[in-house]
Amino acid sequence: MGQFEFLEKPFDGFKEDKEEKFRDECLKIATTLFNEYGIKCGDTIFRFAEIEFYYYEKGEWDKDWNTVTYARDGYKGGDLFFHLSGVDICFDSTLEPEDNENRSLVEKSDKKQSKFGGILIRTVKYMEGKHTIVIAGPLNCKDAFLNACKGRCMPQLIQTTKIEMKPKHTNRCLGKDEQEKEDALSFDLCYYDATIKKEEWNVERKRFCTKEGKYKKYKPSYKLNRFDLSE
Repeated sequence: MGQFEFLEKPFDGFKEDKEEKFRDECLKIATTLFNEYGIKCGDTIFRFAEIEFYYYEKGEWDKDWNTVTYARDGYKGGDLFFHLSGVDICFDSTLEPEDNENRSLVEKSDKKQSKFGGILIRTVKYMEGKHTIVIAGPLNCKDAFLNACKGRCMPQLIQTTKIEMKPKHTNRCLGKDEQEKEDALSFDLCYYDATIKKEEWNVERKRFCTKEGKYKKYKPSYKLNRFDLSE
């Protein structure tokens, strides 16, 4: 088995109970990524702390998982796809030629051959000396990857030191509170590292304000809004 074979065509061949099998396969993939893989950027290896699945296959699925899958063409399992919302770890992805002009968003083909998707990297962690640093938010992850590379290389998915950890499945809901939970747009294919404490996810960051000429603390915009972490 190649090192990325589990990412190539993970959802092919499901004939019955597709949704249940799809979710089971997502958990298997998430467990493998959390325990055995990371993103290598120069001398830094980032391990996964939160990921989210997106997938579209015309003619095979009754729903577009999460409805906002970014279309892509020619990517193989394990490739990294950079887009305006962050970075995906890709599955094998194919678009019909007529779709290629509009592959930046959710343009879909009427051809069954078109299928694409991947796993959005939402949070990562890495070691800085003896301390674990958490980078939360998909755009912050993308910035961290590119800055760690310093323009000398490109981020890549690699196998790394194996650990034993079962990622937790969560419903990442965009509602503001419990009352809005049922009406809010919900992403229920998200998995995260439950060993990270709530206060580590939502630490205050510093930014440089040129107008005042000093550092100002501010609450990050990527504060997680999961109901299973909001007690």
